[in-house]
Amino acid sequence: MLSWLSNVCCCKASSAVIPMKESDVPEVVKILPIKDAEGNPRNKIALKPGHSLMDWVKLTNSGKNLAGVDKFMNVSHEELAKHASPNDVWVALRGNIYNVTHYMDFHPGGCEELMRGAGKDCTDLFDEVHRWVNYESMLKKCIVGKLKPSVDNLSSGAFDLNQKLRQDLAGTFRPPKLKTTDSSEIRNISFDWHESPGTVEISIFTKVSGNRLTKGHVIVDNDGKSLDVFVYTPSKARNRSLHRLRVKLRDNVERKSTVNVSSSSGKVTLFFKKIVRDHWGTIGDAKLESPCVDKPEQCFRTATLEKVTGVTHDMKVFEFVLPPGCFLAPPLGHHVFLKTDVLGMSVVKAYTPILENVNDMESDARLLCGSKLHLMIKIYPDGALTPSLDNLKPGQRIEVSNHDGNFEPESFWAAENIAFIAAGSGISPMIRLLAELFAGKEDLGKKKNSIRLLACNKTEADIPWADVIEEWTEAYDNFSVKHVLSRPDADWQGPKGRINEEILKGFLVEWDEANDRSVLICVCGSSAFNDVVRKMLLNIGFKAGELFLFDG
Repeated sequence: MLSWLSNVCCCKASSAVIPMKESDVPEVVKILPIKDAEGNPRNKIALKPGHSLMDWVKLTNSGKNLAGVDKFMNVSHEELAKHASPNDVWVALRGNIYNVTHYMDFHPGGCEELMRGAGKDCTDLFDEVHRWVNYESMLKKCIVGKLKPSVDNLSSGAFDLNQKLRQDLAGTFRPPKLKTTDSSEIRNISFDWHESPGTVEISIFTKVSGNRLTKGHVIVDNDGKSLDVFVYTPSKARNRSLHRLRVKLRDNVERKSTVNVSSSSGKVTLFFKKIVRDHWGTIGDAKLESPCVDKPEQCFRTATLEKVTGVTHDMKVFEFVLPPGCFLAPPLGHHVFLKTDVLGMSVVKAYTPILENVNDMESDARLLCGSKLHLMIKIYPDGALTPSLDNLKPGQRIEVSNHDGNFEPESFWAAENIAFIAAGSGISPMIRLLAELFAGKEDLGKKKNSIRLLACNKTEADIPWADVIEEWTEAYDNFSVKHVLSRPDADWQGPKGRINEEILKGFLVEWDEANDRSVLICVCGSSAFNDVVRKMLLNIGFKAGELFLFDG
């Protein structure tokens, strides 16, 4: 896989065991599915000292000529192809040429992975792998010039080259697709509107039935004069179609909106109050993209920090208030991206929203109101983003993206046996799933045969929400927890040091031998941690379709 500009440093792991180091705790949590036993995720390597993302940021601000040219150039495909050696690497992205030679040693995927795109236009491949990476900011000091249009680029030879690269990538992990190429799965939605003297009602018809559409699939940004509405319609094979309705309203409305979703019919209804009671006669200028033909632009809005609550000595919950006109309620297992400027570079990281109170589903209802986000974040003193987050004061602001992800709630509810394997703050996406089972009014946890949690941390003090987890183990006979510590105290009686197949077999005893098992195993840690655990689980005998990775 072209692990292009990933900005998370993870340690290289062996295929048998993995030490629980601080770098094994994910700062970025993305949701990526296991597709088959042959599907291998990208292998990240341990970077040399002085080659973190923050070190790259400092280098780009050092004044060094990273582009290696004295003027902005127009580069032909032939010239681009000449720069494909380890000491001279140019790449083309969206019509721009970048000299990434100096970035090679900063790339978490290693030089070999980056070399697969050397001397080529790999825009499509980049989008498949790193749709959210802000390469324009990361490589702005490396820009050489523009790529000249070329008829040869459309020739069969160029097509065959790109096709071969895509075949090389087959089976590897990719970010969730926002639209599917299966025409039977692409739904062209429609909309209508109605008004009264004091209100406006917009109805969006998605044709999604079977209780698969929720409020979480709808995002609204309303500044009072214009609307930007995103609707993600779930489809098969973990793909999603994105639809976007933009409206420049005839007159002003209040920024607060009401969002209703009929899960049975797939109808989305938005209600707005007019500032001035009047008859409009027209909604204004409306544009519906269904589905979006182009890849959606990164859509951010400004959120305000309200408060910070400590969870452990280095993990904190940040409560962000969204703008008055925003409705953003991430579905189960989805994450959002935070963006801020660090030394002139735009840094983006992903975090999975949790509940305000992990043992109170009333806070889940507040999350579904779409006005606040609670994110548990581990602070890394030498990290690129988290020191800036740690310095935020209540009232200060940061950019928050649309949510992203492809977790399938249907698989979660259908499985009779569920296991969670988490490293450090990797428990974030799982804690809301556990709360759905144990803290809801329907007591769904009792309907499962078995629920298990394997939590990997350095010390007992590093275990987040230990008291809540203990309460759940006491209340539910079918829920069991095992902690693995890499730096335990002398009196620790549980597993120590490293996660291995023996620990996993003991944790999943009986499941691996059942022929009629109904199992879902969720894993969340760094990419290195996830890769090793995935290989162990497959080696033990679990099937790829029984695994789901929340991957960093």
